[in-house]
Amino acid sequence: MKKVLSLVLVIAMVLSSMSFAFAAKFEDVADTDYAEAIDTLFALGVITGYEDGTYRPENTVTRAEMAKLMVELLGYGDLVAGSKSNFVDTQGHWADQWIALAAGRGIVIGTGDGKFNPDGIVTYDQVLTMLVRGLGYTDNSNEMKNMTWPTNFKVKAAELNITKNVDMRSANADRGGVAQAMFNSLDQQLVKVNSDGDIVKEYRVDGKDNQIPVRLISRIATPNYEFTVDFEHINPEDKNYAGDKVDLTPYLFQSIEAYFNKNKDKEVVYVGKVNSLVYTESFEDTFVLPGTSTKGELEVGDYSFAIKGSQVSYNNVEEKLNDLKVADLENSTITVVLHKDETRVKDDAEVAGIIVSKANSYVQIEEEYKDGETEIDEIYLPVKNKKVDEKNLIVKGDVETLEDIEKDDIVSVYAPLGKDATVKATDRLTLVVSRDTLEGKVTGLHADGVYVDKTKYDVNDALSISDFEVGDEGTFYLDDNGDIIAFKGESEGDTTYAVVKEMVSGRFEYNGTGSAQKATVIRAPKVTLYTASNETITYEFDVEIEKVGANWVIKNDKISGLFNLLPQSGSGDLVIGVKTPDLSKQLVSYALDSKSKEITKLEATGRSIDMKTNSKSFVLASNVVIFNADGDVISESKLGSEVQGTAVYKNGKIVALYATNTADKETYAFAYINSVYQDTDDDGDKVQRVNAYINGVKNENLFTAKKDTFSGFSNSTDISEKNNGLYIVGLNEDGVVQTNHGVYTTLLSEGSATTASAVNASTGKVETAAGDFYFDQNAGTIIKVKADGKVELVSKLKAIDGTKIQFFVNQVEDASGNPVDETVTAPALNTANFIVIWE
Repeated sequence: MKKVLSLVLVIAMVLSSMSFAFAAKFEDVADTDYAEAIDTLFALGVITGYEDGTYRPENTVTRAEMAKLMVELLGYGDLVAGSKSNFVDTQGHWADQWIALAAGRGIVIGTGDGKFNPDGIVTYDQVLTMLVRGLGYTDNSNEMKNMTWPTNFKVKAAELNITKNVDMRSANADRGGVAQAMFNSLDQQLVKVNSDGDIVKEYRVDGKDNQIPVRLISRIATPNYEFTVDFEHINPEDKNYAGDKVDLTPYLFQSIEAYFNKNKDKEVVYVGKVNSLVYTESFEDTFVLPGTSTKGELEVGDYSFAIKGSQVSYNNVEEKLNDLKVADLENSTITVVLHKDETRVKDDAEVAGIIVSKANSYVQIEEEYKDGETEIDEIYLPVKNKKVDEKNLIVKGDVETLEDIEKDDIVSVYAPLGKDATVKATDRLTLVVSRDTLEGKVTGLHADGVYVDKTKYDVNDALSISDFEVGDEGTFYLDDNGDIIAFKGESEGDTTYAVVKEMVSGRFEYNGTGSAQKATVIRAPKVTLYTASNETITYEFDVEIEKVGANWVIKNDKISGLFNLLPQSGSGDLVIGVKTPDLSKQLVSYALDSKSKEITKLEATGRSIDMKTNSKSFVLASNVVIFNADGDVISESKLGSEVQGTAVYKNGKIVALYATNTADKETYAFAYINSVYQDTDDDGDKVQRVNAYINGVKNENLFTAKKDTFSGFSNSTDISEKNNGLYIVGLNEDGVVQTNHGVYTTLLSEGSATTASAVNASTGKVETAAGDFYFDQNAGTIIKVKADGKVELVSKLKAIDGTKIQFFVNQVEDASGNPVDETVTAPALNTANFIVIWE
């Protein structure tokens, strides 16, 4: 599946839009249409907010406020000191000096009778007039004389795109609309009116005798007309970082017209024209590194580019060209930035830089971010001084901050090359959040997509087409590329999962001769299933046979041609044979007719898996059904550290699993014994009842098979401190303790504990002073021994970070397969399933 974001072709001398600042300055404008305009003008020093940190874009603007804004926008702010106007109603007014300068420059005029009306509300007609005048147009220019005011200035403002995205349904201008109109004016070319009344556009000449338009933005920011964005300019840790106000990442490797803050020469506040040629598409399948005798090539979209000497950005981190592999580029979107002397996109065009954008993983949020944590859900964030390194974390898409991410949001994780933020923390990370969903019903399936209400959608690589069925109805969640990544809803029909025990052929015979000859089924074909209810059920198929021409055929094979007529080996008799492939020993989905209880659907399902049970891809749904190799339904605790077999995924979780590597044997587990009592079983025989922490839960009714399994304890008292320790116990399928394998020789005490230095809650890896190990999160147990000696169960692995712990590896066995009493102190990356934390 291709993840194609867009095709962007930016020709030299074509203007691009101003890029967004990293975050809104004012909280009350972050989600408004005016956010970009307000943030930009704030960065340029043109506008300010209120003392409480708000901007209040809905508030109206007075004529005095507008006069001041125009003075600041035109770069005259430093000239107002000492200015006094001639308007009788502005003497002593706070804005008199700004009004005086604006009037002197011909930007504003009075209302008549020597007055200005400074506290009157400014209208959009007046705002547009001031902005057009600020660009150099005058009432006496030839093109303005042909119409009366305010039509002449409104028409000119529209021609210059000053009115774009400005809501002018109300005559009175508000702060948000005024900011948008001023923002639209920044990129406009300044003009002068000559003595003949003609408009003359202003240009500057560069060192190559090229004429460069002089824009309004140059009045308040210092232009660099050929500024090439490099890694140092997008790295917050670099002294030459220039992206504090504007996100320069989209311009990496490009030559742009950049405008710098006049007071901070390294801070870009506005981006105008883009000089470089850029091409963005999905990676194809050709990537050849440059060598001594070969030309380096990169195939993107319809072109093959020359890449010798090209710089590389992989998810916004600098990488070396020679470190890239084809696998790193698969399913990625690639932007190639061509050298300045390239005038068009073509094969063999030389590339200055390669920008790879590839999501390493996708997470549908279940656990929202909590203040002070260094992870969100299963995503590890960049950390500096034990806090989230916000400078190296980019959150974008439908939200702008970690705190804005909510449950069910789809987060695409973009981590550096060779890293995965769901496995370990990274130096730099980009999270793209998508809240796009669609409600509908699956109306069709295709090899490379799903039809929802007859509209085709691609499916994210994290899912499979087999995860869907026609009739599934509910909410479909889309990733940042618009591909389906998750589904929540109901499936149509009563579909159940089972393992096929066997499929048995049927028999039929001929009756009569000639035209009266008939075929009668004397034994129906059948299938035997190991069902999710842990029953073995046989279903027979009611088939009829008829003659079509000279051949006998099955008339009503309901199950997709599951059977056909075959000669029986060694005779001329015919059987109703099972078609190839036989479904025996396979995971299937099936459905029953609600009335007849006949099977109406039977087909192989799921996909092959071979993975660790602590893998991020191995996530079991709450209603999962697990079959072992013999077709028996088993609990999750019966699975080992690795699973082979077949799995059915729904919404990224396993709903049905056929684990073919499980064996029917006694399961050994660690048990922290809390107390032992005398009791009797259902037959009245004496046994022991044990309270213990085992397999991740506190079990207060764990029974033994023999009355003296734990013979070292008194009949009805809690264990004394000196006997505090772990047992290895053997459990049958009912959870009954079968064998006593003895207490560990080293008693549990804080003195024998080690220290955990790092914990990865996603993979289960724990680093300690005594060695590293993986915690078995499926069948493991963590307990905390508190200062007063009381014990409590701990549910989260990250609770052990930085604490004193003891850990014990899973199923320590001798050559005969029996557990061995052993305290493990240096497991060397073994799997542990019991951890004791000392408070």
